[in-house]
Amino acid sequence: MEDVWRGVVRRQFGAALGMSENAVRAGPDELWGDRGRRPEFWHVVFHTLFYLDLYLYNLRHVVLYVAQLNLLLRQTTDDAPRWVAAAKE
Repeated sequence: MEDVWRGVVRRQFGAALGMSENAVRAGPDELWGDRGRRPEFWHVVFHTLFYLDLYLYNLRHVVLYVAQLNLLLRQTTDDAPRWVAAAKE
C-alpha cells in the first residue's frame, strides 16, 4: 500500500511541476514585464521556484538526518525501525 501512495504523490508532484513549467514557458513577454498586475507574474514564478527549492532542500536533509539517527539507534541499542539496515563492514 505504501508503494501505491508513493506513486500517487510522485505523479501528482510531477504533474504540478509540469504545469508550472508550461505556465512559465507560455507566459508572453508582455506578461513578464506587466508592472500593473498584482501580484506580478514574475513574482509568482519566483516564489513558486523558491519554495519548491526550499521544500526539496529540506526534504533531502530531513531524510538524511532521519537515516543517520536511525543508524545510530541501530548501532547503539539495536532497536530501530526494520527498514534501517545494519552498516556493512
